[in-house]
Amino acid sequence: MDNYIVINGKKAELTEEQLEKLGIKVKKKRNNPFNSELKYEDKYFIIDEQGVKTFFYVPIIDEYMLNNGNCFNDEDFANQVYLHELLNRKLLKYAWDNECEDNQKWNGAIKHYYIVYNEPYKNFEVASSYFKALNTVYFPSICTAKDAIEDVIKPFMEEHKDFVW
Repeated sequence: MDNYIVINGKKAELTEEQLEKLGIKVKKKRNNPFNSELKYEDKYFIIDEQGVKTFFYVPIIDEYMLNNGNCFNDEDFANQVYLHELLNRKLLKYAWDNECEDNQKWNGAIKHYYIVYNEPYKNFEVASSYFKALNTVYFPSICTAKDAIEDVIKPFMEEHKDFVW
């Protein structure tokens, strides 16, 4: 019982609606999609090379998953993480297979190109940076990044309709 009132020595739990009428704002707890604590046989989801799998927690055996951020309580969220990681690997492989990986130094004089999704216009664009390195795949030119959009991203989006950029 977190929110209660005592009247004539008796406790009564209050609903969020009742608290609002009393002018009390309750901070809502954030829904964290990662599990940080599990009890024996709690259901959770992990990501492996084939996608999202369901497991039931067994201490010692599953501690590795828990400690390495691969332990989710939200299957849809875990699936999005899997798809993002998969797309990133596909883009990286494409860059290396086509000899268009960006291996130039970050010295402030050379542009590094990466792909972004423009939500208002619902299209992919190539952006660049001289200084700020994001956790993404970089290409040495606008043309190679545009090729990756056509050859990797668009087919990926077509195959994975539930992917959210």
